Amino acid sequence: MLEVKLKHATSTDLQQSQKSSCKKQNKFIKIKQIFGLTIFPFFLFWQSLNTKNNQLLYAMSILEKIRKSQATINVFFATIVIIPFQVVLLGYPLVKSLNFQTGNINLTASSYPYLVGYFVLTIVYCVLASLAFHPKRIISPINVQIGTIVVISAILFSAELMSSRIYSTSQALSIVTNVLFLSVLLAVVLGVIGFIQFLIVLWAIGLNFENVERVSFSVNTKSEEVISVLGDDFIDVWGFSRQKDNPSSKKKNIIWVLKCRDAVGNHVVLTIGSHPLDANKTVIATVTYHSTVYSIDKSKEATEMRVSIINDISGRLLSFNQQFALTKMDVVDDVVSFKAYSHALDVTCPKTQITAEFFRKIPRYYLYGISITFLALIFTTIAFIFNFLDLNTFVGAIVVLVVALFAELGVSLREELKKQEIEEID
Repeated sequence: MLEVKLKHATSTDLQQSQKSSCKKQNKFIKIKQIFGLTIFPFFLFWQSLNTKNNQLLYAMSILEKIRKSQATINVFFATIVIIPFQVVLLGYPLVKSLNFQTGNINLTASSYPYLVGYFVLTIVYCVLASLAFHPKRIISPINVQIGTIVVISAILFSAELMSSRIYSTSQALSIVTNVLFLSVLLAVVLGVIGFIQFLIVLWAIGLNFENVERVSFSVNTKSEEVISVLGDDFIDVWGFSRQKDNPSSKKKNIIWVLKCRDAVGNHVVLTIGSHPLDANKTVIATVTYHSTVYSIDKSKEATEMRVSIINDISGRLLSFNQQFALTKMDVVDDVVSFKAYSHALDVTCPKTQITAEFFRKIPRYYLYGISITFLALIFTTIAFIFNFLDLNTFVGAIVVLVVALFAELGVSLREELKKQEIEEID
């Protein structure tokens, strides 16, 4: 009887414990549901923000691709615009002086104006058209020459067919062979001319700017001590070129500019100068980029190169004094960082702008003499092109004018410019 009561009590306790655990589970489920209903809208909102951010980044990447594609299309059309004029200037004297029977080309004096115009027009057009783009995009004379070669080869082939009567297969084969030979010869000559023109255009307008990476650091000591610690060994190890830059009229505010590049075109520009807010601190600013034939842009390799250089600087400073600390700066708007950025962009600066700044510094009486000499050179060249002057007279006049130009740009002008610099510093 006692055993039965115990069993009954045990079963009753078990049932009660099961009921209480079920109640607890139900409460826990209700809490989870309430918590889920409360958090779920925030989760959806956060997910939508992430989706919007991803969509925004995706849209920006699509717009960047469209912009680059549009720029490529614009460059293509800007290139083919000049080709008809080049075909006329080169094709007319070429067809006129070409003997289709022998394949010889006998250029006469009347052909020279066209050839000079052909060479000069390409350079002038490519410089002006490249600078007309914002941002700047190089119109390559080499691409212009490729299009010119194709069109002129077709014109030569058509002219050969029109001037000859074909009676046999061997005669047709001979015509094709002559045209192919002339086309290959023309391609070699125009390729060399296009390369020379490209170098002139690239020198005149500079490289395209895509992007660079800017990072600056501060050191808790004076810039003179940092320069002393690094020494010539650091410069020799990394192959830096070194120069001084004066950001102001004060001689003591000197910024050291160091530049290096590796064999594949990765560049690091490093400037070292006093911190603008604390003379007892130093700013070490870096700009890295990769240069190609046409442009400069950020690259992973250039960044790795900069990291290695900064690690070397940090190691040299710590080995000299354990108290020296190299700290990355949050902003790069100080004068030392700006100097690094401006020196890095030197390769993108058009020489026309540099020339204009140079001529602004020249005193007015020197400027008048140089302008008159340049005008005389231009008019003398035009007179020779249109046969108003013979070759001997033209050469003699050019020699006299060039000597006069060097005399005007000689010692007296350099002394005048140096005097202006001294006055600005004082």
